[in-house]
Amino acid sequence: MNRDKDDISWVATNLILKPESPFFNKGTLTGKRSKEKNITLQNLYNMVKLLTKKSVLEKLSKEKKLNLCLFYFNTIKELFPDEWDDNKLYRMTNITCLNALAIVGNKVINDNYLVKSHQPDSVKIAQILMKLDEIDWLATGDLKYLKGASGTKILVSDILNCLK
Repeated sequence: MNRDKDDISWVATNLILKPESPFFNKGTLTGKRSKEKNITLQNLYNMVKLLTKKSVLEKLSKEKKLNLCLFYFNTIKELFPDEWDDNKLYRMTNITCLNALAIVGNKVINDNYLVKSHQPDSVKIAQILMKLDEIDWLATGDLKYLKGASGTKILVSDILNCLK
């Protein structure tokens, strides 16, 4: 990845390197996964793309994209600390689930984006994300067999139904 010329690569890299990032202890720059570091730079690159594509968010500066990713995923981490931190018991930080959360985030953030201030409506978005508790994030539950793009689509549909 070319971090100097590509904004999304820069954002993905910073999501791994910044201590304030929810991916700081979960991501790996080298692509070599471990039980603790199960998210690669390429995974984060794809998530940032999903979170910002085909919307006003795509046009934001790389710094604003990074702040948006930090806000969105830190909000989820704060609302669901156990589900976020324990990737053995829960599937929330599994790539299929993170991609689904990014796709849902694209819709939720765009629907609640304050154009005048160029900021997401953080209070409203946090209230919406609280409804994620309707999803059973347990690794032994319904998410156990969800994999790949098809699994992501199924979960996106389930999450959007919960958020209504």
